Amino acid sequence: MQQIKFFSKEDKERIIEFNKIVHDEGVVSTVNNIMFNNPFHSLQNFVYLEEDGKILSMVGLLIHKQRFGENEVEVGEIALVGTHPDYRKKGLCSRLMNYWEDYMKDRRIPLSCLIGIPKFYQQFGYEYAVPAHFYPYVTIDKELLKNINGCMLIEEVKVDEELLPEQEEIIDQIKAIYDKGSKDNFCSDLRSIEYFKYRIKATSFGPHHWYIVKNNEKVIGYFWVTQDDNGFMIREGNILEEEAGKSFCGFIYEHTKDKEKIINIRVKSPLNNSFSRYLYKRGGRFNCINEIYPGSWAGMYKIVDLKAAMEMLKDSFEERLKESRFYNYKGQYRIVTDIGEVVLLIDNSKVQICEEAENAINVNIPLNILTSIFTGYRDINYYKDELSFHSEEGLQLFKVLFPLGNPYFWDLEMSDELE
Repeated sequence: MQQIKFFSKEDKERIIEFNKIVHDEGVVSTVNNIMFNNPFHSLQNFVYLEEDGKILSMVGLLIHKQRFGENEVEVGEIALVGTHPDYRKKGLCSRLMNYWEDYMKDRRIPLSCLIGIPKFYQQFGYEYAVPAHFYPYVTIDKELLKNINGCMLIEEVKVDEELLPEQEEIIDQIKAIYDKGSKDNFCSDLRSIEYFKYRIKATSFGPHHWYIVKNNEKVIGYFWVTQDDNGFMIREGNILEEEAGKSFCGFIYEHTKDKEKIINIRVKSPLNNSFSRYLYKRGGRFNCINEIYPGSWAGMYKIVDLKAAMEMLKDSFEERLKESRFYNYKGQYRIVTDIGEVVLLIDNSKVQICEEAENAINVNIPLNILTSIFTGYRDINYYKDELSFHSEEGLQLFKVLFPLGNPYFWDLEMSDELE
């Protein structure tokens, strides 16, 4: 049996050649961005199997933090999965996936996620749970921006090797706006100041630019855009007040009014994004709904550590109970899944998570369903024909504990964002 190994810098060329065979030529920039040029990842994030010096299969695991309610949770993202065409269906990928799953269990990382190839990752226990924004969610006819003129200053953001104090302050303010705009989005990534410095520098080239909207010295909006003679796409952006949206709309129109090929301005964002909401009021259109279509590429999750996953929602459970008719409820429920059991002890809006309780009522929930309601993508009603509860009260209680959350997954890898 082949030994699971980690890559070294000397493996770069054969890693790239392997990925070209498994994926396509376009994967080269992705490999470089994720494996070699990103200071937040290392080659220790990737394992592989080989035979006679030939890479047979590889899988990466990128650890980062995401928001789940008020919780900041470590999540393991599966990346760059591939097996050589001549060695598929031999269980090689499963071995590497299992390696990383054991790693996450050892570190008590409760969740794993990935952007799923249609009808493939369910075999590893992943389930569609969060929409992914691979195409614009909002568009607006540029002519609708014609008479929108704000009074705020628009500046392009540059990141130098040695940042000036004013550049540091701008990045601090951009991060604060991002945090405010994403704090209510289940599964949104947490970003550090250092990440923003790297991100802005690495994604400012060619047609890709970062802009800020300023009111005196205060940043009240930021945008990352791709613009050329054929299109204007906002890949990310947030505003603190509508005046920032008005000013940036005026900026967009001035940069597109003489470009005949540009008819619509496109925005990649969650539907609840601050700038998207502003455009919608100005005549913008939602190009899709918050729905994952069968067989589509979207965010998939897997609960790796059941007890740790429930513990991360403990505070959210208690807040949800306090605000419901179950604020003074007392009871015990054992959630039984494919990967184990966990008990919720509920007493006057206080919740304890434990592995066993003698008199707990069993609720059997398949892992794929639990994943979907855990992220808030579906609610209990959607699965009412597949689940059975001891009583109507139990069903209503679980609706409170796992409400429909309308999550938005919008922090893609830079390699994906720059497609």
